[in-house]
This record gives sequence, C-alpha cells and structure tokens, in this order.
Amino acid sequence: MCETTLSTCLSRYRCDWDDGYTGPPTPRVDGAGRCLNAAVGVHYQLYWAGGSVVRVNATLVLTNLSAVTTASL
Repeated sequence: MCETTLSTCLSRYRCDWDDGYTGPPTPRVDGAGRCLNAAVGVHYQLYWAGGSVVRVNATLVLTNLSAVTTASL
C-alpha cells in the first residue's frame, strides 16, 4: 500500500513516483487480474483564513487489489 500527499509538503508516506506535483498513476488491470493503483482512501486537509479556504491538501491511499470471481449457480 502506498500513501501520498499531493502538496509541496513532504510526507513520510510518499510513493516513489510522487514529487508533490505529478498525479498518481492511472489504475489498470494487469494480465493476472489484479487492479493496480486502486484508490482505497482519500484524506483532505482544509486551511482557512477568515471565511475562505486558502489551501487544500489531498492525501491518496493507493493499493493493488486481486480480482476475485465467483461462479453463480
């Protein structure tokens, strides 16, 4: 699992691809049926000054998921 903060602040959970400006990799399904780079969480930090939002940080939590299929009877 990889967690990254999309801001100019450094995070101890940074992914290798995250430079603070580049968006996360596109989710995709590989040949083994795994969903790669699936977003499983988003955390927001809002910064206010008076009655206005002056900054927003979004932290994305990405992981790879195995696709499981079940047979219907």
